Amino acid sequence: MFWSGVELAEMLYEQIKAIAQNYALGQTLFSNTGFIVKWLVKLALWYLFWMYSRYVALALLGPALSMLSEKVEENYTKENHILLQKKSVPFFKSALRSLTISVKYAILETLLVALLSIMGLFLPFLGFVFFGLMLLVTWYFSGASVLDFVLERHVTDVKSTGEFLSEHRMFAVGIGLFYWACFSIPFISLFTGLVLGTVMSCVGTTVGYHRLSQTNNVH
Repeated sequence: MFWSGVELAEMLYEQIKAIAQNYALGQTLFSNTGFIVKWLVKLALWYLFWMYSRYVALALLGPALSMLSEKVEENYTKENHILLQKKSVPFFKSALRSLTISVKYAILETLLVALLSIMGLFLPFLGFVFFGLMLLVTWYFSGASVLDFVLERHVTDVKSTGEFLSEHRMFAVGIGLFYWACFSIPFISLFTGLVLGTVMSCVGTTVGYHRLSQTNNVH
């Protein structure tokens, strides 16, 4: 995905440059700051490819993570003497839900991050505020995606899922922060993200959900 982002960035930069050369302002911009524009294009595409890699991992590993969450749930409830009604999700249904959730949250995150980026261009003195909001948006949707592996067995309909996420936003943000951080470690993010990030986030989310359910009677 990193290599694809580099290749696509080069192609996109050349297209933008070719169009800009038709205008005097564009010629001036690229003659003076063409290097900066090129790196801005690269950084933007790298960010998008990196962002989507988190969702691709969840979409592909969805059924396996659902089974892991179910197993963790069985052990946790048994050790803590919690009465749990057995409810499994069929493999195909779990895979389809994982794909749907990943696509939905990826689109929402993209739109909100793009909106905050545009607002930051018009209000540069609030750049740090918009950057912080972008991080919160990223963490929230990442956490919500991971959280769905346990919600699919307990909070199945869309309305109830939305209500749970609204009531426990910081829980979703905390899970998303850990998952995001695992994908942000340079050079070894393939291991830390795909292995450590997905597995530990899934385990932590499952245990955290049941602790919340004991405290707030989520069920």
